Amino acid sequence: MWHQLSKIIINSFSKLFIEHYIINKLFMWLGLYLSTDEIVGQVVDENLKPVSLKRRPIITYTPKSGYAEQDPEEWWNTLLVVAKDIIHELKGKKISAISVTSQREGLVFVNEQGESLGRCIIWMDTRALKESEYLKRRIGKNTIYNFTGLPIDATFSFPRLLWIKEHTPILRKTKYYLQPKDYIVYKLTGKFSTDPTLACRTLLYDIRRLEWIDEFFKDFHIPNLFPPIVKSTDIVGFVKEDVVQKLGLKGNVPIIEGGGDRPVQMLAAGAKKTGEFVEHIGSVVNLSTILDTPKLFGDSKIGVGLHVIDGKWLAEASVSAGGLILNWLKELLGVEKEGDTLIDYNVSQVPPACEGLLFIPHLQGARAPWWTAYSKGTLYNLTLKHTKWYIIRAFMESISYEIKLAFDMFKENEIVPTEIVCLEKMDKLRTWHIIKSSCINFPYTFTNLDEPTSFGSALLAMYGNGQKELVNEWIRKRNFSKIEPNKELIKVYEKALSRYVKTVKYSLNYYKKAS
Repeated sequence: MWHQLSKIIINSFSKLFIEHYIINKLFMWLGLYLSTDEIVGQVVDENLKPVSLKRRPIITYTPKSGYAEQDPEEWWNTLLVVAKDIIHELKGKKISAISVTSQREGLVFVNEQGESLGRCIIWMDTRALKESEYLKRRIGKNTIYNFTGLPIDATFSFPRLLWIKEHTPILRKTKYYLQPKDYIVYKLTGKFSTDPTLACRTLLYDIRRLEWIDEFFKDFHIPNLFPPIVKSTDIVGFVKEDVVQKLGLKGNVPIIEGGGDRPVQMLAAGAKKTGEFVEHIGSVVNLSTILDTPKLFGDSKIGVGLHVIDGKWLAEASVSAGGLILNWLKELLGVEKEGDTLIDYNVSQVPPACEGLLFIPHLQGARAPWWTAYSKGTLYNLTLKHTKWYIIRAFMESISYEIKLAFDMFKENEIVPTEIVCLEKMDKLRTWHIIKSSCINFPYTFTNLDEPTSFGSALLAMYGNGQKELVNEWIRKRNFSKIEPNKELIKVYEKALSRYVKTVKYSLNYYKKAS
């Protein structure tokens, strides 16, 4: 009997030891991501393995043409649900640190109590078009670019603040301008802050001196109500006690300041030097590479901003909306429930170049290489012969053409790609990846991560939590897959690209006159 009792005690002690001294000693980091479409949370452990991934959609409101808004309180409530789901799945395992990543260029106005004063004007809102044209005349695009590394565009904070000052009384009640990530960090910690990767997306921040451009605020009578800037890798605070209780967190959990989604994606892709490009087809398509200095480019079509890693910058080109339009097309054409495998198969059956059908994907204006808010989405040469799969393939080809043109911009500025890492999975819409690779005539490498941005956010949480070497290990050991360009398609798309460029130039001229 004593032998059996001893065995039970030993087994019980062993179980407790495993639970409390091994499982709970595993280090885990939570990356939160507020994208245009959803809130995502992902936990990554010390073995660089995803442990939990949860996501929930959010709504974009478009009350008028050119408007795009989201509700900050909806962000917060959705994020609480996502975080609760993750913490429940972890079953008591401790989170070492949390980092927050978000879409960029949004503006949330908050009062003294930190309450939002209305919806956030998000990145794709173009209501400040007239104000951006005014800035071009008053200051000049080259002057602003030389300070900020950005072209003048209606999607950035400077023209939007001019619009707000002219059309609403909200500035009189405002304590701080917060970007999307900043609002979530405030709700988690009670601290007001921002970081360089978001500050540099305002048209009001000097990317070389690393400070606000005081004369812009003064000359245009705009109060500088942006919060203090801290490094992306700094601990900005700890999760507030009331939030700890709501979420069921264990202990004091530090919040790493975090940053904008593009630079965080560079971590997920393992990019470390100039020429290693990262492509992400989120709501908008973005191409980025790392710079060691804040090098500027003469034509101002390549944006330059800060990386989440101190002492590094990014050169980037955001081309026309990608995933946003694809999702819209899938719903419009009734194929949203078909699944990516079936969509990919049907698109692969359409002849390359779609027998003359062209799709100009400028439904929210045009970014690189065109940089104009006047352009509109357009279908050319549409006939009764063309099915929904032709339209979807024509869209995929148009985005591929624009990516090709963006890479040409980089090459003209002596940045030649040595690698292109695509953040999507290789077998998700594989036909599109083959089209892109063939259009550019360059192989594509794939991370094959389920959700790369929140993974990168978790890496940033590691970095800020004193585990820089783990992030370096991810960069060293990455094992990605590859797609090569199709030789036959290369020739087809060389001819199709020329026709596409002529058509876009014609349509830009038309829409500008019509406006």
